Amino acid sequence: MIVIKWIKPDLFTNAVARFVGDFLKVSNIQPSNQSVDRIIKSNNANSTVLIITSAGSDPSSEIEEAANKFGASFEYVALGGGQSLIAVEKLESSMRNGNWLFLKNIHLGISYLSKIESKLINSECHSNFKLFLTSESHPKFPSTLLQTCLKFSFESPPGIK
Repeated sequence: MIVIKWIKPDLFTNAVARFVGDFLKVSNIQPSNQSVDRIIKSNNANSTVLIITSAGSDPSSEIEEAANKFGASFEYVALGGGQSLIAVEKLESSMRNGNWLFLKNIHLGISYLSKIESKLINSECHSNFKLFLTSESHPKFPSTLLQTCLKFSFESPPGIK
């Protein structure tokens, strides 16, 4: 392992994963996508799921797959480029109709988070409604929204930076 780290540091993470898998006699040591399903099952309509992402990671396919699995109507909006007003409109309709809404990259629309937060707090929502948010770390992220969300991190696969 030391030789690999010294000669080819970019392969070190994969080498450690292979060594641990061989040592423990398991074929795959990667976390399963079951965690997204588990979070969805434990989440009620009034709680929002905040997914903290790192560069190169995107949980879109896992959430869309879960929506299909649970038979939910699924929509997403990627913030940035003037999409913030559209995101607020979709939030209102999704809360009313019981859709799942995925707002991606909300750190790009920090100024609209107070409107989103206000809608979540002051509006009635359909029992099937679910809201997923992704964000990278941002110093101006509203602390009250952070406190009310169910949070988990989603990282890029090993070897990708």
